[in-house]
Amino acid sequence: LAGTRLERILEPPEGVTWNLDGGRLTLRGLTDRAWYDLARRVGSLVPGVDSVDSRELRVRAEPTPELPPLAWQRLLDALQAEPGIELLSSQRESDRWVARVLRDPQALDPHELLEASGLGLDRYEIRDEAFISLQPEIVRRRVEARLRLGGTLTWDFDRRPWAVQGEVSAEQRDRIAREAAALPGLPPVDWTGLTVRPTARERERLQLQEILGKTEGLAVTSVEDREGRFWVEGLRDELSDDPVNLLQRIGLDPRAVSFRWRSYVSLDPDIVVRRLTAALSPPPGVALQIENGRLRVVGEAPEAWLRELRGRARGLPGVSSIDLGAFQQSSQQEIARLKTRLETTVVPFNASARAPAESTYPLLDSIARDLTRLVDLVESLGGTGRVIVIGMGDSSGNSEESNKLAGDRSAQVLARLLDRGVSRKNISTAEQAALLRNQKPETGEFRGLDRGVRFRYEEIRQVEN
Repeated sequence: LAGTRLERILEPPEGVTWNLDGGRLTLRGLTDRAWYDLARRVGSLVPGVDSVDSRELRVRAEPTPELPPLAWQRLLDALQAEPGIELLSSQRESDRWVARVLRDPQALDPHELLEASGLGLDRYEIRDEAFISLQPEIVRRRVEARLRLGGTLTWDFDRRPWAVQGEVSAEQRDRIAREAAALPGLPPVDWTGLTVRPTARERERLQLQEILGKTEGLAVTSVEDREGRFWVEGLRDELSDDPVNLLQRIGLDPRAVSFRWRSYVSLDPDIVVRRLTAALSPPPGVALQIENGRLRVVGEAPEAWLRELRGRARGLPGVSSIDLGAFQQSSQQEIARLKTRLETTVVPFNASARAPAESTYPLLDSIARDLTRLVDLVESLGGTGRVIVIGMGDSSGNSEESNKLAGDRSAQVLARLLDRGVSRKNISTAEQAALLRNQKPETGEFRGLDRGVRFRYEEIRQVEN
């Protein structure tokens, strides 16, 4: 094929032989200067020819050729400057000047240039042969002519590598791939901006994949279109929305979709809240919220339920901490009030009396309520504590009798508080003398206190912030 092209383009004159071997063109013989220059310049333009060896090609001595007219020479210069045109020769034949050129189909038509020059067509002639130019400008024109698909693609030739953008069908994409592979001289191209326009069926598949992918509690691994059905595989939390019901939103017939789910525990926020709601059954007016693993309780709730919440919530997937919000703040304020009121309350006793008078029973009722409320609030916030019942003897009498009297009084008050529903684990007794032994002398906390029972709250485990 390369030999045929050479024979047609070069038209070797009589006395010249040539041989093409392994891409090397060897020329031998005697010829004129014009053909010698043509062979050396054009031979390597023919596909299949890598190099030209003209060492055995001799040039015969000739008289000085006639110089072409200036206007004709200007036309030839203009032709040589045009991309995709190679000037082979220009010589006088009889009564006219004849130029032989190679022309790529994407190049300017040299005949139009000749007509526009005003030179007489009876005295000047251009003979052109088709060839494929690899000049960048011609490759660019070739790309624009063959790979634009009616203007649906946009090429960026200023980038390196060249880039293309646009939306095409799958059929058009395959056509572009075939034509690009066969396009001579095409440099590397960035195809990442080329997107495939989905078919109606593919759009349905993408819609199905999107709606399932956005549903909390579902982790879709594949959505395939096979045998006229969509086949969906993935993971599903039992608390997620029913995927079959989701199909109605995009107008898909559930009978045309097959699901294959494996069970898993989702950590999506909505699913975590559903799991907490099912496990904890929050009372009316209480809402649960989850953010980055932090459970937030909104509303008013009984302390017993909050204690259960603290005990169970952290064992559920997706919960790393608990925020009781406004409830915690108000509870801590109430704890402070109850503690102050309890520690400033004194149950009075008559002199030498070991049991509280009946007149103190309403006071004991109030103390029992405050004590129970205080302990419940502390436990609801994750803390623990106890109340110490401190008995005090009379200022008269010896210390041994006073200490025994103090112990009896604290025991009597403790018994009556237990009768009023106070939990035994949250209360204990101590007499004033035992406290005074551990008291710092400079405080004098209990100095001057006698004939009664006081209370002190001790924190065992601090409430959580």
